Amino acid sequence: MAKVTHESLERLRERKEQLEAKLKRLRHQQRYQNRKEDARRKFIVGAAVEAAVAGGDMEPELLERVLNQYITKARERKFMELDPPPETRNKRDA
Repeated sequence: MAKVTHESLERLRERKEQLEAKLKRLRHQQRYQNRKEDARRKFIVGAAVEAAVAGGDMEPELLERVLNQYITKARERKFMELDPPPETRNKRDA
């Protein structure tokens, strides 16, 4: 069995730190790539839905219902020029 020295332990510790840093970097790259692909997917779906409405293959009312149902954040609703959600309107109108 090889003799364990302070230097060999130090080299192993340094190698471990390098591998951990590389693993962290690769995980970060994977998360970035996943976010990028998710954004692209959403963009493509949105373009397809807009084309379906423009081409008469989807009723604009259906799109409006979907947007009203699934866009719940006030900032996003404002950006999309949607009315505030009903519960917000009721509080404001009361």
